[in-house]
Amino acid sequence: MCPGYAGVLDDTVLEEIFADIFAGRVSEGKDVEFKEGFGWRSLAVYLKTMAGFANAEGGFLIFGVRDGSREPVGLDAGEARRFREMDGERVSTDLRSCFSREILWGFRLVSFGGREFGVIGVERGRVRPVVAIRDVGGCYPARGDLLPVSFADDLYWACGAGVDFGGGAAAVSGASFG
Repeated sequence: MCPGYAGVLDDTVLEEIFADIFAGRVSEGKDVEFKEGFGWRSLAVYLKTMAGFANAEGGFLIFGVRDGSREPVGLDAGEARRFREMDGERVSTDLRSCFSREILWGFRLVSFGGREFGVIGVERGRVRPVVAIRDVGGCYPARGDLLPVSFADDLYWACGAGVDFGGGAAAVSGASFG
């Protein structure tokens, strides 16, 4: 877990979330994303999701739950080992190098219902919007292109090259797409 961000992975909160998952009361939304498995090939997708959570109110990326059916299947032994051995400092470095703002996050392997699940918890960004400033493994355009970033219920755009991100983003209305 990343130092100082343990609150996002509080035992009580996680117990409630997993009880609701097993009861079928949790759906994916702006604060929860399910992934059936965990693998490093999808790191760019995970980073993009984490940035989206930071731009909203925070959220949880939960590994071991089927996307469509929301069935809690757990991680297989290899996935659980890879998740447990995740280098949090390396992921934090990747986040800092790809995004304009710090993303506060933590990770934990959780046992529930006789299965193991990986959880990445992300806090609401303290300074928003979080904007991609470089290519994130094919998830975003190269630096200098227009970069879409979700912020609350609006869509924000910023130019990756030469923008002061302190005030360099602007809301785009539907009419702007015409």
